Amino acid sequence: MAGPVDLPLLGSVGAIAADLVARIAADPAPILYIAASERSAAALNRVLQAMLGPEGSAHFPAWDVPPLESDAPSRAVAGRRMSVLRWLTNRDKRPAILVTAPAAALRRVPPRAVFADAHVELKRRAPFDPQAFATSLERLGYSFDGRVDEAGEIARSARIFDVFPAAASHPCRIEHAEGQVISIASYDPATQRSLTQTDHLIVDAASETIGEEGDAPRETLFDYLPDARLVLEEGAQARAEIVRDIIRESREAIELRRGHCPADPRRLFLDPEEWQAATRAPALRITGPDDDEAASRRVPRFSLDPRPARALADFVGENPALRVVLSAPSEALAQELRRRAARRLDGPVRSVPSWAEALDGEPGTLPVLVLPLAHGFVSPELKLAVVTAGDVLGWRAESGGETVSADPFGNDRLRIGDLVVHFDHGVGALEAIETLEIADGTRTDVLRLGYKDGATLMVPVAEIDALSRYGGDAASMPLDKLNGKRWTARRNAMVQEVKTLAEGMLELAKARAKGSAETVVPPAEPFQRFCDAFPFELTPDQGAIVETILTDLGSGRPMDRLVCGDVGFGKTEVALRAIAAVVLSGGQVALAAPTTVLVKQHLRNLRRRLAPFGIEVGELSRMASAREMKATRAGLADGSLKVVVGTSAIATKATRFKDLRLVVLDEEQRFGTRDKESLRARARHCHRLALTATPIPRTLEAGFVGLCDLSILATPPSNRQPVYTEVRALDEDLVRDVLTREKRRAGQSFVVVPRVSDIEPTRALLQRLVPDLSLRVAHGRLPAEEIDAVMLGFGEGEGDVLLATNLIESGIDVPRANTMIVLSPELFGLSQLHQLRGRVGRSARRGYAYLLTEEVLEKDSTAARRLRCLAELSGLGSGFLISARDLDMRGAGDLLGETQAGHMKLFGIDLYRQMLERALAEAEGRVVEERRPEISLGTEGFIPPDYVGDPETRIDLYFRLARLTDAADLSAFEEELADRFGTMPAPVRRLVGVTRLRIAASAAGLGRIEAGPGGIALAFAGGAIPDCARALEGGEEKKGRLVFKRALEDVGARIAAVEDLVADLDDSCAAA
Repeated sequence: MAGPVDLPLLGSVGAIAADLVARIAADPAPILYIAASERSAAALNRVLQAMLGPEGSAHFPAWDVPPLESDAPSRAVAGRRMSVLRWLTNRDKRPAILVTAPAAALRRVPPRAVFADAHVELKRRAPFDPQAFATSLERLGYSFDGRVDEAGEIARSARIFDVFPAAASHPCRIEHAEGQVISIASYDPATQRSLTQTDHLIVDAASETIGEEGDAPRETLFDYLPDARLVLEEGAQARAEIVRDIIRESREAIELRRGHCPADPRRLFLDPEEWQAATRAPALRITGPDDDEAASRRVPRFSLDPRPARALADFVGENPALRVVLSAPSEALAQELRRRAARRLDGPVRSVPSWAEALDGEPGTLPVLVLPLAHGFVSPELKLAVVTAGDVLGWRAESGGETVSADPFGNDRLRIGDLVVHFDHGVGALEAIETLEIADGTRTDVLRLGYKDGATLMVPVAEIDALSRYGGDAASMPLDKLNGKRWTARRNAMVQEVKTLAEGMLELAKARAKGSAETVVPPAEPFQRFCDAFPFELTPDQGAIVETILTDLGSGRPMDRLVCGDVGFGKTEVALRAIAAVVLSGGQVALAAPTTVLVKQHLRNLRRRLAPFGIEVGELSRMASAREMKATRAGLADGSLKVVVGTSAIATKATRFKDLRLVVLDEEQRFGTRDKESLRARARHCHRLALTATPIPRTLEAGFVGLCDLSILATPPSNRQPVYTEVRALDEDLVRDVLTREKRRAGQSFVVVPRVSDIEPTRALLQRLVPDLSLRVAHGRLPAEEIDAVMLGFGEGEGDVLLATNLIESGIDVPRANTMIVLSPELFGLSQLHQLRGRVGRSARRGYAYLLTEEVLEKDSTAARRLRCLAELSGLGSGFLISARDLDMRGAGDLLGETQAGHMKLFGIDLYRQMLERALAEAEGRVVEERRPEISLGTEGFIPPDYVGDPETRIDLYFRLARLTDAADLSAFEEELADRFGTMPAPVRRLVGVTRLRIAASAAGLGRIEAGPGGIALAFAGGAIPDCARALEGGEEKKGRLVFKRALEDVGARIAAVEDLVADLDDSCAAA
C-alpha cells in the first residue's frame, strides 16, 4: 500500500485550504484534517468556509477546561461540538471537510443515536407552544435569564421568546402569536436589536450528556467519519502525545488527592492503541517547506515597491502559467484593490462572489474576492497564485474587519438593591418597582426607594430623571435622611466646586486647541517594512487607531491621545508604529515606563524592530550604568540618538533633546501625578501618547470630557481567550492541583499575596504542597537589582512559580504563564486585581485566575462586591468597563489636582457627569435647561409586567426613555421595543407618546404641560410667555400660563391635541 503524500505547505493557511478544496472537487469523499493546534485549526476553517461556503467545512473544537478537571465544557463549546456532531450524522448534508486538533479528536463523544432527540427545530408559520419549547430547551441544557446575552440562555415574555443557541454566534428572537411562529430573527446581544430574519432555526444541545444513561459506551470522532480521508498536520502527533501526558498526570494528581479518580480516562479518551490505529495511515501529511521551497511559494511584497500596482502587473505578466486571484479581508478593501489593479493591468479586473468562480473565470480576467488571508501564496501544484490586499496595499490592509464599538456603561444596568441618588433627596436604595392603581382606575409604575431609619420614597416613573445610579461603594456610603438638610447643603456645595472645575478644564482645552507641533509624515517604504516585521495580523481596532494616530501626527497640532485596551490587545504594537513613524521621519521619541523590567522589555522589542533601519535605542533606568546613561544623554542632546526608553528619569533636567517630537507613556496609570506632570511638561510642544489597560479614574474622566482624545482597543486578537476567573475560599488541594497542572503543560504560575509579611508563610505553604516545583520570590523589600533579575529571569523561563506581591501587576510579560493564584484578594483594589489577572493567558492558551479568600465574605461587603465585579467582567476587553466601575467605586477626584478619591465618591459617576457637563455648557455660554418639562395628561402610560416581565429590564427601559432628547432616538427606541417584546400595547404607546411630547416641549421652551378633559395649559421654562405663543389662536393668559379650553375627554384625542398645539407653537415661534 502506498504511503502518505507529503506536501510542504505548512505556514500558508491559504495554500493548505486551496489544496484541500481542489481535492474535494476531484473526489467528494470527506476529509478529516487534524491540525497541530486549536489556533491553526480555527484559522484554516475560516479560510475553508470562505472558499466553500459556511456548509462546506466545520471546526470541531476541544473542551475549554483541563481534562478530568470538570465534567463539562462551557455551553458555547458544548453547543458547537454538538452541532458539528449532529451535522456529521447526516451523510447527505455533512461538511466536505472537518478540521480539528488532537485535544478534540482524542476525547470520546456522545453516540450517534442521541442526535435523534438532541436538538429543536423551528420554522416560521409553524405551530408553537412556548411552554413546551422552554421545557425542551431546559432538557438540552439551557437556563432562563432576564436578559439573554450568553450562549445557553433563554427568556420569554408575552409574545417573545429569546434563545441563544449554544452553537450560534448571536442569540435569536422568536415572535409568536395564537400558537404560531410569526418571525425568527438573530439580534445583537449588546444592543438587543434584530440583525437578520430567517425562516428556519435549529437549536442544538448545550450539553454533551443529553440522552446518556449510566455507563453507556461513547464513540469517537473517527466513528462519525468512517469513510474520511485523513490529513495530518506536522506536529499533530507530538501534540497528541502531550495531551495524553496531561491526561495521565491529571489522573495521578486526582488519585493522590482523593484516593481515586471519579472519571475513568479510558471512558473519556482514546487510549494510545486506538489513536495509533485511527491515525497510522493518513492520506496526506502537511509538512514545513525548506527555505528555498518556502521562498518559491511566496508572492512578492508589492507594497514595498514605490509603485505597488505596477509591480503587481509585472508579476502577472511574468507568470502567464499561473491563475492569479486577488483577495481582501473585507468588501471595501476588495473594491480598493480592484480599482488599483484595474489602472495598471491590461485585462479586466472584476469582483466575483465565490472561490469557484474565481478559479473558473474567463482567461485573461483577474478575479477579486473576499477571503480572510493576510498574505498570499503560490501553488505550483494548482498553477495558482493568490495575491492579498496586504501584499499590495501594505499594513493598512492587515485588519479587514469592523471595529468594535465600546460603550463603557453599556453593560451597567441598574439593579434592584443598588444605591441611587435622587437629586432632591440624596442617596437611597432601590428596593422595588411597583404598579399602582390611581383613583380613576389608571395604572402607573413607581420605584420604591429606601432611606435612613426605614423611610420610604415612592418615585413615579414620570419623575425618574431625578434619579441617577450611584455605583460607588455601598458599604461605606450611608443612606441619606429623607427630607434632611445635609444632602441639599452637600449638593449645592458640589455645584459650586464643579463650576470652578469646569472653568479650569475649559481653559486647558482652549490652550490645547491653540498649540502647535511638528508635522510628522512617515516615509512609505521604510514604514511598510517596519510594519511587515509584526508577525501577526492587526485587529480592526488596532488598524483604525494607527490610522488615527498618523492623522494626529500629521495635523500640526499636538496629539494628546490615551489608548485604552485590555492586556494583550495590542497596545504595544500601536505605540511601536507611532514611534517608527516619528523616528523614520527624523524626529526623536521618548518612551517612559513605570518599572525597569518593563523598560527592558520595550528596549528589547524596539532594538529588534529598529535594528534593520540602523536606528539605535538608548536606556535611562537604574539598570543602565552611569557611563551608558551619560552616552545616552549626549546622543539625545546632539540628535545622534533617536529613541530612548526609560523610567521617569527621562523627565529630569539632565536629559535634553535636540528634536523631541513624541513622548509615549506606557502603563500610564502606574505613574504618580508629579512624574506624569513632568513628562507632560516635556511633551508640551510635541505629541503625547499614553497607553493603559485600566486607566486611573482621573485620566478616564479626562477622556470623557475632551481634555485628551480617547481610543479604545475593544477587539481581542483572534487567538486570545478570556481568563477563567474563580472566587472561592482557600483550598490547599486546589493550590496543589492547579500549580502542578500548569507545570505539566510546560507553563508557569504566579502566586500573589497582598503584603510582604505574607511572603514567608506562603513560601512554606508552597514548599509543603508542591516541593518539586522551582520557586522564585519577588517583593518590594528586596534590592531593586534582585527584583529585576528575578522578574526578568522568570520572564525568560527560569522557575515554575513566582511568589510575589502586587509589584508584578505590570511590567512583566511571561508568555508561558497561564495560571495565577491570588491569596487574600479582598485586600487588593479592583484595578489591581484586573492588572494582575492580565499577567496570565497572554498566548493562545487559556489563562486561569483563582482568587482565594481566607474567610467567607459578607455578600454585600465592599470586598465581595469588588471580587464579584471582577468575576462578572472576565470577558476579553473588560478593562474599560472595570475602569468605569472603578470610577464609581473610588471617585475620579479633582482633575486639576492630585487627589484620586474625590467628590465623585459622594455622588456616583452618573450625577457627577451630569453636573460636570452642565457646568461645562454654562462655562461655554450655552443655554442649559434646568429640568426637563413636566407633562401631566391624566394618563402618562407605563410598561405592563405582562409585556416586559423582568423588573430590572423594565427599570432599565424607563431610565433610557427618560434620558432621550431626540425624536430620531425615540423612534429607534420604539423599534427596539417592538423588536424585543412584540407589538406595543396601549399603555406603552401612551408612554412613548408622552416622551415624544416632552422632547417637543423642551425644544419649544416649555417647562410644563397640563391637559385634561377641559383643555390644555402651557407654562414656559423662563416664566414669561413669548409673543410668538400669544399669537396662537384660542389661547388665554392665566397666572403666567397660556390656557386653551377644549373638550378632550378621550385620552388619545387629548395627546393628539397637545402634539398639534406644541407643533403650532414651534411653527409660530420659528416664523417670528
